Amino acid sequence: MERRLPDGSVSLVINLHEDRTRLYNRERPERFCEYSGSVLSGAHSTFLLLDTGCLASVMGVVFRPGGAFPFLSFPLHEIANTVISLDTLWDEDLRELLLDAETYQQRFERLEHFLLARLKETKPVHPAVPCAVRKMQKEYGALPIAGLVEDLGMSQTRFVQIFKEAIGITPKQFCRIVRFQKTLHQLAKGQSAPLSRLALECGYFDQAHFIHDFRNFAALSPSDYLTRRGEYRNHVALPV
Repeated sequence: MERRLPDGSVSLVINLHEDRTRLYNRERPERFCEYSGSVLSGAHSTFLLLDTGCLASVMGVVFRPGGAFPFLSFPLHEIANTVISLDTLWDEDLRELLLDAETYQQRFERLEHFLLARLKETKPVHPAVPCAVRKMQKEYGALPIAGLVEDLGMSQTRFVQIFKEAIGITPKQFCRIVRFQKTLHQLAKGQSAPLSRLALECGYFDQAHFIHDFRNFAALSPSDYLTRRGEYRNHVALPV
């Protein structure tokens, strides 16, 4: 079992090893839910608890913020912090389509064709959303929403609505995740700076604010994360 830490993305995951995906309850890890081998994971504001034992061979897509919106017939906030089986969305069995491919290249071509066939050209993302995302990422989440909304020339209520529809979570949540991801990136570089200095560099008020946010997203302290982290910064294995 391992924690998949939140990065604000929507992901399409196809398990080519087994036709199932198992997720555990964060509060009660002895409980779990099983889904089909092909799932869509909405934007999460906390970690997922995965069973990686059945994920020996996986293919998928991690959409850029707002990138999944034109392929779906519903606003993304409806699947925030949830995972749904693809067979509830689309009739064609994507997993079987990929398993029948003779080469890896053919798998990628089939996946691309599958998605392009579902692209809704009449459903573009509101241009204010990618503009806001770029600014949030450039400032590593340390961007006052009120000032951003004023620059965009729309009401805060309207902005929050279109942002949640396209991204899945609120602008404030997204900014917090961008800032959290910056800290993971800095920690992955192996820098030995004190946590108090790292907190300030990443836009937190102080070390207490930094640790509080870190625990909210990872259910770990930064020091515990450093002890348990593996090859990929968003995946943290649980003790056996």
